Amino acid sequence: MARRPHPGPCTFCLKPTTLLTWDHVLPLSWYPSTTPADLEKWKVPACQDCNSSNGKVEHGLLGRLGLCLEPDDLNSLGISHKVLRSLRAEYATSDKDREARERKRQKILGETVTLPSPTTQGLLPNFGAIPGIQYDEYHAITISEDMLTRYASKLVRGMSSVLDGVLLPLETHIGLYLLDPAKSKEVLALFEQRGEQYHRGPGIQVTRLVASDAPASIYHFEIWRRLQFFVSVGPPTAPTPGSAA
Repeated sequence: MARRPHPGPCTFCLKPTTLLTWDHVLPLSWYPSTTPADLEKWKVPACQDCNSSNGKVEHGLLGRLGLCLEPDDLNSLGISHKVLRSLRAEYATSDKDREARERKRQKILGETVTLPSPTTQGLLPNFGAIPGIQYDEYHAITISEDMLTRYASKLVRGMSSVLDGVLLPLETHIGLYLLDPAKSKEVLALFEQRGEQYHRGPGIQVTRLVASDAPASIYHFEIWRRLQFFVSVGPPTAPTPGSAA
């Protein structure tokens, strides 16, 4: 069993504590089954509250995104099966577990909308109707913007700790950007040419551009070759003239 981290500050809230836990930067449940067994899975010290809060966000996102993945894609192999299994009562280990699975299933169904016709582009880049497939009904799963933003913040705070040994101050400006890869070819080319690339097994790649003249960076996350987003990290935004301190 892995030892607990030494007492110190939490990577996310920065509060010092003697009861730190390990929090995986990229959650273990997000790695496809094709991930090499010997791949190092980054982890950072976190207090129990932050670890639990991060876990709820990651679990909530996975439960929705996983339903939109193709089961046989090697870049996300096993993810959709894992999510579907977590919703099925026949796999419950107890009455309490069965009730929890049913609540989760009903919650996702309650956040799902039926559209009159398929759309090839969802709110998230690379999500939407798959070309060439005939849909009798087309269902769209809603995802909280707040959950995505919190997940992005968690990722870059964890990576800053792993890659640079730096804990980002709470007031750090962290911005999430959802850009269509088909319309962002020049930006992606810049990341390809000048960015630091971190391959975390099949389907998971992170690229980082670091500014040479300012304490700022931009990340491009590509997960399962489907979920793509950019995250900017920089100094706190300066208050506008006349704004409250």
